[in-house]
Amino acid sequence: MLADLRALNDDVEAYRRGTSGYILVGSLTSASMSAIPQALQLVKQRAPSLLVSLRVGQMNQLLSVLQVGELDMVVGRIPDDWGWRTNVGDLSVVPLYQERLSVVAGPQHPLHSIAARPWDLMHAYPWILPPRESVFRHSAENIFAKAGMAPPGDFIESASILTNIALMQDNRTLSLLPSTVAGHFVRSGMIKEVDVGEELAYGQVGCFFSAHRKREPALDLFLDCLTKASQVVGRDDTVLPPSAPLSLMNH
Repeated sequence: MLADLRALNDDVEAYRRGTSGYILVGSLTSASMSAIPQALQLVKQRAPSLLVSLRVGQMNQLLSVLQVGELDMVVGRIPDDWGWRTNVGDLSVVPLYQERLSVVAGPQHPLHSIAARPWDLMHAYPWILPPRESVFRHSAENIFAKAGMAPPGDFIESASILTNIALMQDNRTLSLLPSTVAGHFVRSGMIKEVDVGEELAYGQVGCFFSAHRKREPALDLFLDCLTKASQVVGRDDTVLPPSAPLSLMNH
């Protein structure tokens, strides 16, 4: 009985510290390929018994699921228009880092060797655009408008990263990707960033929570790990090697 009581006390204390439990996290693809992997490595160092389940999807879908309590947290881009709150209830947001966009294509695409302003030549090529109901599509259309370029006429809509990478191997198709996502495939040589001569801002990425639900200790621990990982991602848009999170513990 004493042994059982000690074990129960250990379980309660672990829950209080946030080092055990189970949390459900929703994420956009960009965060799931950059800050979240680094945060998960930190979690495993600090709380090996904490189970984190990750669901990747579109932002509007994830926020709706968060609202009804099927997720504990959503990591994604903070919309420019705060009117979205009327559709998903009362949420709180913790900003993490700034994301930018990259125009990308196959490594042998003709635009890589042209010194002229590439926006003026992009209508000659097919495009992959995000689905029209997504926040990313709105951002893409804003990028075209700011560059003085009408939206592409020859395009397909796709949210599948792997499908998009495969399509760009024709060395004609162009696409927009968050830079943290594009970096993985640029380093592998599968695609290359088109130099457009300017930085394309995407917006701020943050963590969304239900304002009406108490944050459990395990969720606060994960948020702390995610914040530390985001400091590196937001600084240079790079993805750390597997051993890098060890140094984050000192930040």
